[in-house]
Amino acid sequence: METFYIILIIIIGLLFGVFPMARFLHTSLYPYLKSVFMQEDVLSTGISVNALITHASQTTSYDGNLPIYRLTLSFKTVEQQQTEATIMKPLSFSEIERFAAGNYTIIKYDPTNPHHIAITDKPLILGD
Repeated sequence: METFYIILIIIIGLLFGVFPMARFLHTSLYPYLKSVFMQEDVLSTGISVNALITHASQTTSYDGNLPIYRLTLSFKTVEQQQTEATIMKPLSFSEIERFAAGNYTIIKYDPTNPHHIAITDKPLILGD
């Protein structure tokens, strides 16, 4: 009987502890961290362009006290190729309106892979 309870506790621990944690890591934390590191690289080597925010939705994750939003942006590359890319970004209450669907923002994109983007929050300057 004692073995049955030990096995039952292990099964309950897996169902309510390990599996949800693995799901969270796979669906929320890993994509966000991957996006953050990719954005750092793009900010240092990317090309600046204007982009239209086509979709903005809040995820269930937070970075500090800021909700993380999934932003889909549409832009033209220097080669005039229309591209759409999605990034995850924590937004403060004042930034939510600024990054709503239909607004424009300035981004940098990786010329070798235009789907890698980062929001710069700086005005677009000629030659940048």
